[in-house]
Amino acid sequence: MEETKSLIEIKKGVNAYKSFQSEMENTTKIRLKARIRTLLGMNMFTKEKHFKKTLDHIANENWKITWSRLYDYSFSNRTITELFLKSGLDLFIITANKQEREKAYTVMNGLYLNVLTNYVKGMICKYYEDKMALYQKSKEIAEKTIYKVMLNLDSYNPYKAGFMTWMFNIARNTALTPGRKTDENTEYVLDREESNDEGIEQDKLEYLKSKDPTPDVNYAKAEMGRVILEILFKTSGYPWQILCVGFMKIDYKPGDIIEKFSESALNEMFIAFKDEFSSSSFRSQKDLNDLFMPLEEIIQKPLNEIILNRDSKTKKALNEILGKTCGDVKLNCFFGNSPNKNISDWNARSLTRLRKELKERNLI
Repeated sequence: MEETKSLIEIKKGVNAYKSFQSEMENTTKIRLKARIRTLLGMNMFTKEKHFKKTLDHIANENWKITWSRLYDYSFSNRTITELFLKSGLDLFIITANKQEREKAYTVMNGLYLNVLTNYVKGMICKYYEDKMALYQKSKEIAEKTIYKVMLNLDSYNPYKAGFMTWMFNIARNTALTPGRKTDENTEYVLDREESNDEGIEQDKLEYLKSKDPTPDVNYAKAEMGRVILEILFKTSGYPWQILCVGFMKIDYKPGDIIEKFSESALNEMFIAFKDEFSSSSFRSQKDLNDLFMPLEEIIQKPLNEIILNRDSKTKKALNEILGKTCGDVKLNCFFGNSPNKNISDWNARSLTRLRKELKERNLI
């Protein structure tokens, strides 16, 4: 009886997972693509042909890995989506080929250096009274851990443990075991690391050459990004246009937007866009809330307050719903006879306005 009950529970889990995969396969792949491109930017590794093949392989494998980490059927869509995205990003790093690994090393430092440093600090803090010395030693061990991980990506099995768990094991053994004993005592034997620097292949040393921009360059880029988002959300078009442009900037095609949001109210579309954008952004939640606030506020106004007086064509087309709150109106109400063309035109016009505003501010 107990065994039958267990089988029923497993069947429920399998069916729930299959249903989620069927419903979310395309969306999760788009989000994973956006997150990777946010971290790496547009370059030869994330361009369409090569990247599509890599992404398809990662996504297919990732569904199996994600399932292997679920223990019951009571998961939420948000939980499993985050697990999928996190696991997918790890898989992208793991499967990086020789040419891509320098980029992967940069991503690893950005994602995991602080986490590993704090983890190591917790283990070795009792040995250091000087906080600065503790931090420096912890960071040194964290950097060495990432280097070891990069040398041994091929030995990681995603079905056995999470990527972070694997790195914590390596960090712990590196921190608590002196010298070469680290390799002898870890279950993740780092057999490709030689006893002296001369034994390390030259291309692997390239990982350690920092090509990161200086802090002032990073600040300038971040500030420019903030200004662009601020202008986009405030002055680049009507709310329904801005939302479509926003989704296109995170790699949705017009057809994807129509399929997923055509029957959605703008309030629902706004929440989906904010969640998806925020999930792959490096900005704090406060900064994101500040950026999104103008768009959120205007969506709560009636259409007749939003549409410009000179825009008689739009007013005439929406005459019957002008008194409705913008956020309560479905996206398809703003489409004409050719929704794909509408979205493409909105995107082009919004970006033209954006460029014009940037030029007026002497930012480009």
